[in-house]
Amino acid sequence: MIVNEPSGHLVVIDSSAYGLEFLAAAKQVASRVTFVSSELRRAMYARHPRFDELVGAVDELIRIPDPTDSEALTELLGEIHARHPVSGAVSVLDVVVPALADAAERLGIRYSNATAVRTTRQKDRCREALDRAGVASARFRRVADPTELAAAAEAVGFPLVLKPSSGSASLFASVAGDMSELTLAWDRFVAGSAALHPRLRAAYGTAALIEQYLGGSLLSYELLVRDGRAYPVSVNERMRYAPDETLELGTVVPADLPPETVRSVQEYGQQVIDALGLDFGLCHMEIILTPDGPRLLEVNPRLAGGIEALTLPLAWGFDSFHQMALLHLGHEPRPWRGTPDGVVMTHAVCSVADGTVAADFDPGRARADLGDLVHVLDVRVRPGEPVPGLRTEHGWLGWVIVHGASAAAVAASVGQALRILGKHLGLTLVDGTDPAQRAPLTTDWEQ
Repeated sequence: MIVNEPSGHLVVIDSSAYGLEFLAAAKQVASRVTFVSSELRRAMYARHPRFDELVGAVDELIRIPDPTDSEALTELLGEIHARHPVSGAVSVLDVVVPALADAAERLGIRYSNATAVRTTRQKDRCREALDRAGVASARFRRVADPTELAAAAEAVGFPLVLKPSSGSASLFASVAGDMSELTLAWDRFVAGSAALHPRLRAAYGTAALIEQYLGGSLLSYELLVRDGRAYPVSVNERMRYAPDETLELGTVVPADLPPETVRSVQEYGQQVIDALGLDFGLCHMEIILTPDGPRLLEVNPRLAGGIEALTLPLAWGFDSFHQMALLHLGHEPRPWRGTPDGVVMTHAVCSVADGTVAADFDPGRARADLGDLVHVLDVRVRPGEPVPGLRTEHGWLGWVIVHGASAAAVAASVGQALRILGKHLGLTLVDGTDPAQRAPLTTDWEQ
């Protein structure tokens, strides 16, 4: 169904920085858009250069303290629904989707089923569901207390990964090769959790997941789900930082993989959808291509996070924002290309070491020097600002997107762009196009 006239009422619950662009897409297909903004995101909204413009176009702006409270969100959506019947509700934030799924289910608003959503957010429950369904997964244990670490490590085996049982974006994730490293990883996790906003700490939880380290290449699989059936969009390579593979540098869309490997990932993705009971919406999976085949790292019942959503229109003609709006309003998705238009690479702008941005840094001048090398440049640092080296996701200072004819062409352009941008910033930037800095993409497994 092609929508010629806007119709329906779409409610958007909070957003990421890039997800705010969804508001413009929603206004093109919905006759009414309500944006619910929370205190949790206030600082990010204040820094966003287009926040006032994008939010100024919606029909109603509602401010609330906490979008993760299911009861409060249900009450609010019920009040909105009573005034202007709601056709669909959306959020791109991991911490919000469980409460939104609960509220939508209680009010009869179109959304993925709440049990499946909550299972995806609790990583130990997700692993349990895969095990029950006989879907290949990883050994794991949930740990709520440091006295449980040794038993969990014995059951899982080294090397292993410690991460929050309900986290996202590799937050506080660490690889440990022995008990001393695992103890340090636990201490970092506890300290990091304690520093979070109380509502985020409650959403992420205070328990950790100890899980088998899955060796192999990290992929993301973007798909659209209707009535439990997965419609593949793209299988992408997630570039990882060779010195610390828990840190991601960007994405290659699509991944340079043999067709049979892509099909295997897609078939595995359908198994995951079936095992978890996910039945509706855009979906983002992260999958390790191990020597034994695809294995799930995590699944999120929402749009691809961060800047990655901006790559799909370039490579596949799949406008994530429009497709999500159409889907939640009850319309058929629009067709997208079956073969990609070249290759798209995103790359984080991050310093190799702690440093200070050049006092004369001018983003406009940097953009002019980059010319046609990059499709998007988004760097949000100020002249003279101290910046950390790449040790956590807080080392990401911005992003570039490059679109070209081949993986080799975009890699060359990204490497050149990072060198130019590094000179403007006065920093030595991490370069994932350098094989010494990027974990390799491997496909050596028996199919």
